[in-house]
Amino acid sequence: MIKTILLFLTLLTLHACADNTTNKQTTPQGAPMVKTRAEIFGEKPIYKLRINSEGVAVKARINGTEVHFGGYNTRALETVNSLITSHDNTMSLMLISEKLDPKARAKLTLEVYAGGKHFILNSIYVDLSQKNITQGSTPAHEYSYDAKKGLVRDIKGKIEVGKTTVEKFNSYRGEKADILNVTQSFSLPTPFPRWKFLDSQDIIDFDYDFYKEETQYEALKKSPKIQALYALDKKIRDALKAKEPEKVIDLFQERFEENAHAYYDTPQELKQLLFDDFTTTVNDPDNELVEWKGDELYFVIEENRKLAFLRKIQFYNKKTKIYHGYAIKYRLNKEGEWVITK
Repeated sequence: MIKTILLFLTLLTLHACADNTTNKQTTPQGAPMVKTRAEIFGEKPIYKLRINSEGVAVKARINGTEVHFGGYNTRALETVNSLITSHDNTMSLMLISEKLDPKARAKLTLEVYAGGKHFILNSIYVDLSQKNITQGSTPAHEYSYDAKKGLVRDIKGKIEVGKTTVEKFNSYRGEKADILNVTQSFSLPTPFPRWKFLDSQDIIDFDYDFYKEETQYEALKKSPKIQALYALDKKIRDALKAKEPEKVIDLFQERFEENAHAYYDTPQELKQLLFDDFTTTVNDPDNELVEWKGDELYFVIEENRKLAFLRKIQFYNKKTKIYHGYAIKYRLNKEGEWVITK
């Protein structure tokens, strides 16, 4: 099953060059002005998670939410603005294999792009040949320019690295597999509000990962709570199949509002973009909705217990032979109703 799952993974290969210098400018009086990282972060920062692996499949998470699931020899860069928050955060790197290669290694790096600069904020590195797990962060102190004092230290841009935990277990989706999960806590300032999913109702009140217990997964799937999730997801799929996206577009309002904060846009613009994309997709005569049957339409509860998702909505273009998909993540509100949030 592991090999089958990995066939569905899409790897994104992007490259960037690290630049840890400050952004130097000149004041009207000719005195040097050195921007701190904190000030540069105020210029619409984009936070990204870089994932690399050799000889092992990996899963990356921010705040217990899956960001990327990649096959062996992964090279990926994923934007995480809508998942990262100010102050308390976690990032996780999971290594997955039928049997872990003693030469396998993987790295997870949190980066920020802002003000024309690129900074590495923090990283986890696992090298099984060396039994090595490392963590790192940028220097705690930055410099800014004061007209009277000259260059002074400024720690507003500081990132603090907390505890790193390592878990080992031997099961994956009910099958034998070697798993190594490394989670690291960190704190840093961001320009974002606290995302609603972080404080939403727990979907379950116990530590649960259906990758470990297939019978537990089947029991939960039959529960009224998860059946309601399937019903809402079906409503969206049915509307798109009927070429009526206008019937479901308002269900995405919370996602529009939060993504507008995360990506410096407006909810109205994001709503129009998704509606236009839905309309173009469903009206293309060469596109057909992929309809999953039975266990093919699986659900996943995130590690943080706050989010759930089903297999993405996909259309297959018979002419180009390319898939076009929509990933949707749901949370429970205070009334116990499912809300599209990511």
